[in-house]
Amino acid sequence: MLTTLYSFCSLSKCADGAIPYGGLVLGSDGNFHGTTTYGGTGIYGLCDKLRCGTLFRLTPGGSLTTLHSFCSSRYCSDGGAPYAAVIEASGGTFYGTTALGGAYGCGCGEIFSWSPSVAVAPTFTPPSLTWAKQAVGTTSNPKSIKIKNVNSGEATLDLNGMNVASPFAISKTTCEATLAAGKSCEVSITFAPSAPGTATGTFALTDNAPNSPQTLTLTGTGK
Repeated sequence: MLTTLYSFCSLSKCADGAIPYGGLVLGSDGNFHGTTTYGGTGIYGLCDKLRCGTLFRLTPGGSLTTLHSFCSSRYCSDGGAPYAAVIEASGGTFYGTTALGGAYGCGCGEIFSWSPSVAVAPTFTPPSLTWAKQAVGTTSNPKSIKIKNVNSGEATLDLNGMNVASPFAISKTTCEATLAAGKSCEVSITFAPSAPGTATGTFALTDNAPNSPQTLTLTGTGK
């Protein structure tokens, strides 16, 4: 008996992909992974009106997740029109090829990899915090740090700990245990000098990104 697990082009403008030439690969996570040659949400033009394809994951029960839409970058530097199947290496990283796109703008294709792991450390905005002339024995108004997970796809940033030392303190945070790709949260820090003069400290974030913990310099002047 045949069971249809998923029908492509079910979404407007085939945003979920179309024409899966490459077939499926069973991943170590128990799900199927594959590509579609057309469809997706990539907006840069080397392909026809059906756009330039997707990388997807399909559960055995038929639930489809689009992991990447090709031609999502200018000049299709992320590739376009993948015809072949992907292969999985250790650690859940998948590799494949595209027939079009590539970093040099010739439309000649590329080799790509995709991983659910965090590849890039989060960013801090601003890159440091400074308090000027805070009265000894008082606590400053809080200053905020925005922490952003700049990774893409499903690369979740796991926030394992935040640390500062006196005379600085964390007064509030909107950050939870995980931070989805492309999302931000904020940490508020106060300065309470116990003596006049300049004090320096460090905000440290421990996470699952490279070079953890990431740090930010804190400087305050007591008067």
